[in-house]
Amino acid sequence: MKQTDLPTLIWDFFEKYLVAQRGLGEHTVPAYRDTWKLFLQFASRQCRKSCAALELRDLNAEVVRRFLDYLEHERHNAGPTRNHRLAAIRFKRHARRVMGYLERQEVQRIFDQINAQTALGRRDDALLRLLYSWFHE
Repeated sequence: MKQTDLPTLIWDFFEKYLVAQRGLGEHTVPAYRDTWKLFLQFASRQCRKSCAALELRDLNAEVVRRFLDYLEHERHNAGPTRNHRLAAIRFKRHARRVMGYLERQEVQRIFDQINAQTALGRRDDALLRLLYSWFHE
């Protein structure tokens, strides 16, 4: 497997993913840039390496957790700011398995939970039956 250097990965993230694929604008990209700058400086201190010497394996979950604590306790970032920073440095997630279908008994159990004696229950029952019949064709 070919090892791609970290600067190339970050450049691709900004230019190919954020700008070209997601079409993010003039305010979002600088916010992501600032977050990555803070994160890489933090990781550099944690790993006792220069930013240029950091490798992708240095940016592990533990360093991210410590970075989030640093943002909250030393930089006094509020929860929403901390969460925005986390969103900016998120790494590609693995694909999640999608449920293929429900068995007939499982569907029936869902319908059995609906209280058809109320207006909302009748509405829910009608909507679920419509969806079930539409996907079940």
